[in-house]
Amino acid sequence: MPVEIPITFLGDDGMPTDDYVRGSPCIRVAVFAVYERGPGADIPASPTWALLDTGADQFYVDRSLIEKHQAPKIREVAGKADGTSLHDIYVHITGDRFTFRQEVVACDMVGLEQPFRVILGRQFFKYARFEFSLREGDPSRLLFYGNG
Repeated sequence: MPVEIPITFLGDDGMPTDDYVRGSPCIRVAVFAVYERGPGADIPASPTWALLDTGADQFYVDRSLIEKHQAPKIREVAGKADGTSLHDIYVHITGDRFTFRQEVVACDMVGLEQPFRVILGRQFFKYARFEFSLREGDPSRLLFYGNG
């Protein structure tokens, strides 16, 4: 049985909007890096907004969160002169008990002035089905299947 996660459309100002054309479909998540010992072990998870992006080929997390949680670097992304790197981080779906470990690309979303700090790319949709509705009183939602 799937868990229903409400989707909030955010405007450029980071506030919820009814503008489903220019708004960004987002859900609440928390990101963290888990260590038994060592750097980052005592840093609590950071709740934030995550963009649901079927056009993104990877998962992306704002560099400030990567640095805050001291997420381990896996490798540099080949062909990128700007030092783009892959990191190991955990993403928790707020409102559900599902947490998954994911390789993410560190990028600067604060500098891009985006209202979200995580982008959930196509791979995320192997766990979820997105239901979009424009009918008043019938909210868009994400049906989340966790490991199923």
